[in-house]
Amino acid sequence: MSTTPSLQNDVEISATDFKKRFGKILEDVAHGRTARIIRHGRRDDALVLIREDALQALRSGTPLDTLRDQFDQLVARMQTPKARRAAASIGKASTKALGAAALRGAKRGG
Repeated sequence: MSTTPSLQNDVEISATDFKKRFGKILEDVAHGRTARIIRHGRRDDALVLIREDALQALRSGTPLDTLRDQFDQLVARMQTPKARRAAASIGKASTKALGAAALRGAKRGG
């Protein structure tokens, strides 16, 4: 199970309904959903209930570190001579070459 909360899994509920459905919401959160509890109808006054492991993942900074590492790797790949030549050739391809590349891509399914 992923420990990072997902916005697609959010449950948005009023504080009054949260009190009524407390057990069900706790069960949902235990299974990875995130509960956004709206107080007094004001979203800017909302509380969010998440699993402990999701909170630790958010606090650890791991997702940001991972993205930073991926970005650094991408930039390094863009600095190779082959990547520089490819970037320099952008816009210089003939229509015949572009058509051939499109056919190759279509045959591969993408």
